Amino acid sequence: MCTMIHGGDAFARIVGTWEGRAVDTTASRRDGCEIARWNSLVPVLPDVR
Repeated sequence: MCTMIHGGDAFARIVGTWEGRAVDTTASRRDGCEIARWNSLVPVLPDVR
């Protein structure tokens, strides 16, 4: 279950390769789970805390 904390309107799409594997994913800050995911992807994504 995710908290209903809204972390802002930030949205990112990440496309490319990582260690030879294709990557195509999105990230947002729409709730607590997505905020935690976004924070785990810093420095690929900007630190917006």
